[in-house]
Amino acid sequence: LGLGALAAIPAIVNLVASSPPAAVLLPMIDSANHKEDAGSSIDYNPLADSFTLTADKTCLVDESVGKKQLYISYGKKKDTELILNYGFLENIPTAGLSGSNSNAYRKVLAETFLARNS
Repeated sequence: LGLGALAAIPAIVNLVASSPPAAVLLPMIDSANHKEDAGSSIDYNPLADSFTLTADKTCLVDESVGKKQLYISYGKKKDTELILNYGFLENIPTAGLSGSNSNAYRKVLAETFLARNS
């Protein structure tokens, strides 16, 4: 049984390696915000059927007194990909634009996108 499982490993690796990229939801990891220069990686281990998040100190950012936020990098993305797939743009002012101000936030997103990409 042990040798049979060991013999199947190359077939599993080939199957995973030849599979097209797929989008998946990762409940705890998906709650982290994006920062392009965050030193992070997410790896899938098909034998353990699990994901591993590796993060360095650039992933923890002081947001306010005594509070830190975890950031991961989604990779180098253009504005079009960020806004269409993730619903945000990097480096826009967001103070006072959350909660009941969702229309104001969408307006700032649209204006910023057009200014950067026209």
